[in-house]
Amino acid sequence: MEKLNGIIYNGKVYVPEETKKPCENCDLKTDCQHGMLVGRACSVFLNEDESFRYSQSLTDKLNGK
Repeated sequence: MEKLNGIIYNGKVYVPEETKKPCENCDLKTDCQHGMLVGRACSVFLNEDESFRYSQSLTDKLNGK
């Protein structure tokens, strides 16, 4: 399976980042329910030591800024 480069959720770009406390440091933790799309993306595509981090620069590029 290919490595996940990032996801777009609610018009914002989130990229995987290594961390010691994956769920605690994840920028999507308030929206995450492991049965929902965001939670499934995390459990299926990320390694155990990764979480999603918001990327302002990639979000700006997505929105043409």
